[in-house]
Amino acid sequence: MMLRQAKPREGGHVFNMDGAGATGMSTPRFAAYGATKAGLPQLLKSLSAETKGTSVRVHNLSPGMVVTDLLLDGYPAAYAHCRPPGHHAGRALYGGYSYLNNAALAAAHLVPRGRVAVLDIDYHHGNGTQDIFYDTDQVLFVSLHADPNRAYPFFCGYAAEEGTGAGSGYNHNVPLPAGTNDAEYIDVLSRALDRIAQFTPAHLVLSAGLDIFHDDPLGDFDLSEEAFARIAGHIAALALPTLL
Repeated sequence: MMLRQAKPREGGHVFNMDGAGATGMSTPRFAAYGATKAGLPQLLKSLSAETKGTSVRVHNLSPGMVVTDLLLDGYPAAYAHCRPPGHHAGRALYGGYSYLNNAALAAAHLVPRGRVAVLDIDYHHGNGTQDIFYDTDQVLFVSLHADPNRAYPFFCGYAAEEGTGAGSGYNHNVPLPAGTNDAEYIDVLSRALDRIAQFTPAHLVLSAGLDIFHDDPLGDFDLSEEAFARIAGHIAALALPTLL
């Protein structure tokens, strides 16, 4: 994805994707916070494939709740260039390199405008996100992750954890075995996305962990680089305003 600089606006920089029919800010389609001209991950490249010839909003502002305003302004997708999404930070705990749960903060900011689905595809279970939304029916949390019997955070992330009170049935964990390959992951993802579609959220927040890649030293899945393009395609097919 080649980007060229266009007219800056409101504290950021706008870049147009090279290709026929580039239209600048007249047809805003994709927004990115804190991103750079090059080096965006395969997942971002794939999710933005449909935006060739339209503008990419690039900001150097702090991620978190601010980026959600772009979705509320009508952008179909926004990318918060921060690592990690903070999914191990809960209401009164932190861990796993997570001090603030950026994904949960964004979801909470979006809830007044409609129900939100949070899809977590990190290798590790998003225990913090689960903790924050475990008792609400306004946020559906779906997590595909390594079985906590063998992987962090160990104490939660099991399939039997489905929410409590008003949130009963709105927490969906899918623990996966070691060696999960492309086909197996895509099959599970497809069923998870069906569940999200049935929830009919107004927005989708994606906790994107790239440690599901087969060469990642912290994981034991067997997903190829090509799998990320397929994952992105399935997520984009939901056609939901999406925060990455």
